[in-house]
Amino acid sequence: MSASPGFINRTDEINAITSLLDTIDRHPLADLANVYLPDCVVNLHGPPGIGKSALLQELLVQLRERCAVLLLDLRSRMPQDRLPHEKLRFLQASLHQLEALQPSPHGADLRARLADADDSLAGDLIDEGLAALLAELQLLSERRVIVLMIDSCEHASEALFAWMERFVLLPLVHAPGDQPSRVLCVLASQILLRWRQHNVRRRVVAHLIGPLSRAATRAQAGGDKLGDALFRLTFGHALSNRVALAYLETQGAPPPNSVDWVASHEPELMREVVHRLREHAVTSMLAGEATLLKRWEKWELWQILEAIAILREFDVNSLRVAIETYHESFVGRSQSALLIAIRDLLKTRLVEWNGLLRAYQVAPAMRQIFAHALELEQPQIYARLRRAAIGYYEEQVRTVPGNRNLYLIEYMFQRLRHPEATASDALHLEADLVRTLGTYYANEQRTYLDQENLEALERALQADKELQQALVACHASGDLLVAAVQRFRQPRSAPGGPPTGLQSKYEPPESIPSGGSFG
Repeated sequence: MSASPGFINRTDEINAITSLLDTIDRHPLADLANVYLPDCVVNLHGPPGIGKSALLQELLVQLRERCAVLLLDLRSRMPQDRLPHEKLRFLQASLHQLEALQPSPHGADLRARLADADDSLAGDLIDEGLAALLAELQLLSERRVIVLMIDSCEHASEALFAWMERFVLLPLVHAPGDQPSRVLCVLASQILLRWRQHNVRRRVVAHLIGPLSRAATRAQAGGDKLGDALFRLTFGHALSNRVALAYLETQGAPPPNSVDWVASHEPELMREVVHRLREHAVTSMLAGEATLLKRWEKWELWQILEAIAILREFDVNSLRVAIETYHESFVGRSQSALLIAIRDLLKTRLVEWNGLLRAYQVAPAMRQIFAHALELEQPQIYARLRRAAIGYYEEQVRTVPGNRNLYLIEYMFQRLRHPEATASDALHLEADLVRTLGTYYANEQRTYLDQENLEALERALQADKELQQALVACHASGDLLVAAVQRFRQPRSAPGGPPTGLQSKYEPPESIPSGGSFG
C-alpha cells in the first residue's frame, strides 16, 4: 500500500533502493572501512510522464523516518547560460533542506547571501556554499544514512551537471581507500545520464522506469474493468492514467458507469490524453528548448511524431516514408530538413536514440498512445501508414542482409498491426515467414552463419512481447512465429529447393485498394 496519495506499484524500484540502504546501514560506522560498496548512485530514467517524480515523492514519504532525505528539483526556467546562478540556486536549495534536518547557526545567513548574490560575488559564495554543504552532509552522515534525491536532471546544463558530479557527488560517494559512503544518491532523468568521473560512474546503477502493468493500472483505476478499459488506451503510461481518470471525473462518469463511458467516448478521451502529453512534453523542456518549440505552433512537429508513431524504430529513410504517406505537404523534404526534425523531436524526449538498434525510437508507451489516437481519429491515414510501413520493411528484408532479422520482425509486426488483420492473416504470415527463411537463411550446407542468424531470430521473436500481443489480438497463438522458426531449424527429411522471395500480398502503398482482406 502506498504511503502517498495516487502512487501505485514501482515495487521493484523501491525494493532495489531499500536493498542498497540496507547494505549501507547494516554495519556500524567503525566497521565501514572494511566494507566495499560500489553501488551508491541510482539513475532512474524514463520518458516524460512515466512516473519518476511520483516515485521520488513516494521514496521521500517511505524513507524519511529511517534516513535523512533531501529531494531537490532541477526543473527551472532559468536560461542555461547563467551557470553561476544555477550553482547558487542548487546550493541554496540544498542548504535550505539541510536546515530542516540539522539546524545550523549560520545556515539562514548563508542562504540569504546565496539568494542575493550578483555576478561579482558569485565565485566566492559558490566556494563558501559548497564547503558548507559538504561539511553539513558529512556531519549529518555520522548520525544517519543520507538519501540525496535529485529530480529533473535533464534540466541541468552540461556544465552544471559536470560541476555537481565533480564537486558534490564525487566527495560524497568516493571516500579515500574505497571506503563506502553513508550517502545514497538517487537521480531521476528523462534520458540516461552521462558520467564523466570514473569513481562516480563505477558506483552507478541505472534503472529504466517503464509503464505500469495492467494490474497496477487496475489498482490506480480502483477496479478491474475500468483498469482494463484504460490500459487499452494508455498502455500503462502513468501520467496518461491520471489524465484519463481526472477527465472521467470532470465528465461526471464515476464508477460503475465509467467503463461504459470510456467505451463510447474513446476518441474524446484519447484527444484529452494526447493534448496533455504534448503539453507535458513542452513544460518539461528547458527554457531555450521550449522557445524552439514555439516555432512549431502549426503542429508540424506533432504531425511528424504522429506519423512515425506507427514505427517501432526509424531512421531518416523510414521517417521520409512515414511523413510523405501521412500528408502530401511533406513530400520532397530534404535530408537536412528531416535531420533537423529528428533533432527537435529528440529535444521533446518523446523520441530517443537506441544505440543497440542504431535507430531512433518513440518512447514505447507514448508510441502506442499516439498510434492508437491516430487510429481512432483518422483511420484511413492510419491504415495507409501501416501499408507504407509494410512495403518499406519488405524492401529492406530483400536489400539489407546485414540487418535482415530486425527488418523481418518489423515487417511481420506491421502486417499484424494493420487494422484489417485477422487470424487467417496471421497464418498466411506464418507461411510467408517459412518461405522467407528458405530464401535467405538456408543453403545446402546449413553453415554456422545461417544457424547463428536463425538462433538470433528465434531469440528476438521470443523476446518481442509486443509482437506476441499483436498475434494474440489477431486470435492466433503468441508463439506462432517462434514455433515456425524452430520447425525450420530442424533437419528436413526430404531435400527441396527453397522458394524465392518474400511472399507478400501487398502492392506498393500507392496502389493498395482501400478495402478487401488484409491477408
